[in-house]
Amino acid sequence: ITGSVCEDIMNGLGDKLQATNDEMQALYPAYNEARQANDEAKMAEISAQAEEINHNQTEIKKAFVKDNSNNGVGPYLVYRELRYSLSVSEMKEFADDFKGSAKKTIYATMLNKTIKTLEAVDIGKVAPEFEMENPEGELIKLSSFRGKYLLIDFWASWCGPCRRENPNVVKLYNEVAGKDFEILGVSLDRNREDWLKGIAEDKLTWAHVSDLKFWDNRVAKQYGVSSIPHTILLDKEGVIIEKNLRGEKLREKVLELVN
Repeated sequence: ITGSVCEDIMNGLGDKLQATNDEMQALYPAYNEARQANDEAKMAEISAQAEEINHNQTEIKKAFVKDNSNNGVGPYLVYRELRYSLSVSEMKEFADDFKGSAKKTIYATMLNKTIKTLEAVDIGKVAPEFEMENPEGELIKLSSFRGKYLLIDFWASWCGPCRRENPNVVKLYNEVAGKDFEILGVSLDRNREDWLKGIAEDKLTWAHVSDLKFWDNRVAKQYGVSSIPHTILLDKEGVIIEKNLRGEKLREKVLELVN
């Protein structure tokens, strides 16, 4: 599609990102070479470089949104590309800055709806109650875990990053066995057999629930989950204390709490 003012503006963003896109493309062959050589140190080094490039691209986009807060490009970029890496307060700051035609776009409307959802599940808020069926068909309530630290783990058997993270979570769960810590897996699967197979294969011995509705999972929608894996850590009173911790950061936080 050509000929619109917004399309011309978006093309200008592409020009600004070209250099960083080229840098990212150059990393792929080097990473594949390191992976084939099983050079974990080199892979980690390249991954760190990629994270830095991603950070630079995000900053370029943020600046671009501020320059286009009065047209459709600003809301589009925040909702479609930036919101996954923004805090609720950052999203709200961008939304409050929209003016003129930008405020009337569908992306501004969806962003404000997302902000309202995420404000209800922000750090420091009591996690909203929900109940959902486990594999045996029994209803499990969130509030039934009160009195223990709880990790709500949004995942799915079809999610590669989730399956790669599962061994870290299993190791942590076994490490703190017998202490005041539990996990509740909320699956975005849509096939019961695949869900149960994923649980068994990855040895996920904690509680699990799902309505088998894929991205329409009602708890995922209630909690504003837009990507997985996604974790929410609650204290013993059900208050949200951390979000999206994984790997060693998750382990360190849980050990700090239970010890």
